Amino acid sequence: MKKGLGIIAILCCAAAFCAALVGCGANVDKSLYTGTWTLDSSSNKNFDSETIGLMRKMDATIDLVLNEDGSGTLKLLEGGESLTWKATSNTEGTATLNGNEMKLSLADGKLTLTDRDNVSMTFARKDAVMAQSSSAAASASASSASADASGAAQDASASSASAPADSAAASASSAAA
Repeated sequence: MKKGLGIIAILCCAAAFCAALVGCGANVDKSLYTGTWTLDSSSNKNFDSETIGLMRKMDATIDLVLNEDGSGTLKLLEGGESLTWKATSNTEGTATLNGNEMKLSLADGKLTLTDRDNVSMTFARKDAVMAQSSSAAASASASSASADASGAAQDASASSASAPADSAAASASSAAA
């Protein structure tokens, strides 16, 4: 009888432990991590903000793709490296790339990948970056068109202002003759 109660107690503890583990995993929202992220900044001196901006203009971005199933890819210009990842909370996780474990941090809509040497790469959602780039390009184009229209209006105004002066000069010269 005592042996049976001991087994039941152990099974109850094991069931409670499993329920606690499942409950912790249920609170992590993987959708916060999944999707395509593009390099926004880095502590690596080879990827300063000027270089990253130039790469964007050339459509040569470094992207991090995280899939719902825990797989992913770090796309580097022409190729890519497979990785695995796991969210441990809604703000932290881990990623493994080429056998090296790295820390994932999610804050302010940006995802940071930090290696064991504390070199970090911060990524922004690619669709947000592309929308921002498109809006900046559209704004620059609109400003250019506005400046062109303003210049044309000034040219037209200058030529109409000189027309009466030219006709007055012609009248004065014909009267003098």
